[in-house]
Amino acid sequence: MSKKLLLLDLDRTLLDTKRFMNELWTEISRQYNLDYDHEMSRVPHWYRSMDDYRYYDLRLHIQEGLALDPDVAVAAVTPALKKIDFLFPDVSELAEWRKHTDYELRIMTFGPRWVQEFKLAFMPELADIAADIILEPKGQFIARQYAGRQGMLVDDKRNADLPHGFREIWLDRDGTNQRPEGIITINSLTELREVL
Repeated sequence: MSKKLLLLDLDRTLLDTKRFMNELWTEISRQYNLDYDHEMSRVPHWYRSMDDYRYYDLRLHIQEGLALDPDVAVAAVTPALKKIDFLFPDVSELAEWRKHTDYELRIMTFGPRWVQEFKLAFMPELADIAADIILEPKGQFIARQYAGRQGMLVDDKRNADLPHGFREIWLDRDGTNQRPEGIITINSLTELREVL
């Protein structure tokens, strides 16, 4: 029998995406002599929508907005960014705990492959965990990819469309939202041991 799956969202669950984007654009602005505030104000222009999902297309922002080669630009800023730990502090406990769990851990992330792979490169502690990079609703992907399996999805966003056999664990990091009835809600990944 297959192990139960524990699917972990990437952005704002494992990776401090806000800090990552701030540091990324600080470094791009420094290296290419750009106005940081101006580029950050343009970020919403590069958001794309798909059903109820939105994603930021960093590659298009660099390519069309700055007229730069995205691969060259990220290669130029990567050494400076590699000096920063972008994982939330509670991920270190998860990294240790996962060695002793019966769950099969996978990272599930929504967004363009190039952008999400770039972010994943800043998580060496979790590099051996396979990642599903998707551009479709998570519930739909899970139903198709993991039909017949059981498990949990840990995400900072609500996922009400999960297929039979899967439950959501809502990670409410700021803890200011009302806990919905019947939904497993945690404020830190350190609480995972207790709820699984």
